[in-house]
Amino acid sequence: MRVCFLGMIFVFIASLGYSEEYYEFVGKWGEYGTSNGQFKYPVGIAIDPSNYIYVADGRNCRIQKFTPQGSFIAKWGEYGTSNGQFKYPCGIAIDSSGYVYVVDAENHCIQKFTQNGSFTAKWGGGGSSNGQFIHPCDIAINPFGYVYVADFGNSRIQKFTQNGDFITKWGEYGTSNGQFISPSGVAIDSFGYVYVADTFNCRIQKFTQNGGFITKWGEYGTSNGNFKSPCDIAIDSSDYIYVTDIWNYRIQKFTKDGSFITKWGEYGTSNGQFNRLSDIAIDSSGYIYVADAENHRIQKFIKRIAASYLKKGIPVYPNPFRSYPPYNHTKIKFGHPTDAEKKLTKEATIRIYNIAGELLKTIMVTPSDGGYKEWEVRNEPLASGVYIYLITNPAGEKITGKIGIIK
Repeated sequence: MRVCFLGMIFVFIASLGYSEEYYEFVGKWGEYGTSNGQFKYPVGIAIDPSNYIYVADGRNCRIQKFTPQGSFIAKWGEYGTSNGQFKYPCGIAIDSSGYVYVVDAENHCIQKFTQNGSFTAKWGGGGSSNGQFIHPCDIAINPFGYVYVADFGNSRIQKFTQNGDFITKWGEYGTSNGQFISPSGVAIDSFGYVYVADTFNCRIQKFTQNGGFITKWGEYGTSNGNFKSPCDIAIDSSDYIYVTDIWNYRIQKFTKDGSFITKWGEYGTSNGQFNRLSDIAIDSSGYIYVADAENHRIQKFIKRIAASYLKKGIPVYPNPFRSYPPYNHTKIKFGHPTDAEKKLTKEATIRIYNIAGELLKTIMVTPSDGGYKEWEVRNEPLASGVYIYLITNPAGEKITGKIGIIK
């Protein structure tokens, strides 16, 4: 491959006015256990009007309540079938009056509580009739107070009043528009449109308030906009859509029509990594909380705007590279590990060319690199000379420059 630099190989290539958003890890809490603030598979999360956090602690069969910083406040529930007991609390939602609705998957019902955990009502039961469920997974409440339940085992969505009176339903098992294979997530935007995580069809479907199909996006895969089992959906105050993509170990963000915006996360146990991330919720300040189920913790993120490549440039050093004493260089480093204005954009690509424009090396930057990438040059079969680097990001920004290599 050859590229033409048009006589400007040592200058920045402009892409004016762009700033890339990314999501920064800001905190976490929880670990495996049964004590206050510990979890056994936290699979549901919701936020009340005062920004208190409620977590469905699945295998501890309880709900835990926290401050936005993760300080424990209260808990309720235990294993059982009576009012206020659970067999597997899964989805959770909170209405404008602060009532807490819990999807009790293995009791096949919805339970309703006050903010402090006092039981007020329940409905459902195992079955396929109107108002019955088979392993319901998620719940959402629209701006008008209507309640929607993702009825996982019946492959449908059911709509109710806040007191559990059945209104309507839609969906059946299948792959056509408006059909589902085990939907596990449901969310409502500010206009009342209903978004469903059609889990085993690996797609998102969008509907009117009463189930009229509007659009869909996604299929099985790892590329942007595709999924490996989308599980849950959250919608922010600007109606952007966030999807937990379980087996891709990431969160993807979209416009309300399904255009991909960004993503973050990968498999692991470090900050910002996930293992079977399940649910997601967004508070009034824009903080995003993720139920990282098999890491038994909650992670918290906030949107940041990355400085444009063009504002400060990207440091590339040592330059020139000298492999001989007393320098004994072994690597060339791109970006900066701590200076936010000099970090590489996540998912950037570094390409190395010779002076004739032949591509010699492609280096991929991943989110786990932290804005900083090292290239092991010492063992590369490169002669001494001048080489060209080209750094690009998904937004189309570019920087190019020269590197001197002396061996």
